[in-house]
Amino acid sequence: MTQYFLDNNTVLSGEKDLLDMHLVETVPELESRKAVLSGEVLRWIAREYADLFCIPVAKQAKFTKRGWQHHFMARYDLRRCKDHGEIGSVDVEHARRKVLSLRAEIGRFHPDDVFNMDDAAFFFRTTPQYSITLNPVPALKQKKDRLTMVVAPERRSSL
Repeated sequence: MTQYFLDNNTVLSGEKDLLDMHLVETVPELESRKAVLSGEVLRWIAREYADLFCIPVAKQAKFTKRGWQHHFMARYDLRRCKDHGEIGSVDVEHARRKVLSLRAEIGRFHPDDVFNMDDAAFFFRTTPQYSITLNPVPALKQKKDRLTMVVAPERRSSL
């Protein structure tokens, strides 16, 4: 029996408790590796453990987000922690002044020399913003590695 269950005087009574024991021990293991554990991954691990322990499908929980996951997290006091990025607020008035000065600058050019540019980014290394944790953990910044696409037609043209 693992340390978490020994410390909490938990009595195991069947397949559900065996499954719970292994799942609860998986959470701190993933925390120690700084891995993000989303609800979807937790439910996938639960299904994998159920298959590993040969729990008949008729005895398995339905492993739903609002049902099984909610009750499992409440039983073992698991939390959802949100990753935060940089902390800071935007100076809205300063941004307005900059927009007005930029419009005045663009107004000096001939319309054929003005381009409307838009970009789209694919952040290929991001992790889920929420992680399921047993202990409070410091927030980690999201990885911002990305692939960016830019489209810039002339102002007078249409796509």
